[in-house]
Order: sequence, then structure tokens, then C-alpha cells
Amino acid sequence: FGESVVDLISLAFGQRRKTLVNSVSGKYPKDKVAEALEACSLRADIRGEKLSAEDFCRLADMLNK
Repeated sequence: FGESVVDLISLAFGQRRKTLVNSVSGKYPKDKVAEALEACSLRADIRGEKLSAEDFCRLADMLNK
């Protein structure tokens, strides 16, 4: 995995009871995360533990463009 994927996973699991959008909001703007989730056909209120490794890779690619 690339460094950005590892960072995203660390942020997502750092505060497990938060939605992914809120967990990563310190590094990525909430609107950008919500757009990336929608583009991946994932719900905006999803939590990090529900994502697959492939989901994290796709999100990291979209967030770092």
C-alpha cells in the first residue's frame, strides 16, 4: 500500500466510532471526502471498519488528486 492509503486507514481507525468523513476531516475537507465516497458508491455516513482494502485504495487515490 502507498503512504496515503496507510495514512487514510490510520485516520479511519483512530476514532472508530466516528464516520469516515469525520475521522479524516483533520487532513481532508469533509466535502471532498463525501464526494469521493459517493464516486465509489459508498454511503456518506459509513464508518472505516466497513470499508475493504480496495475501498481504501480507491478513496486514497481520489483524495490525493
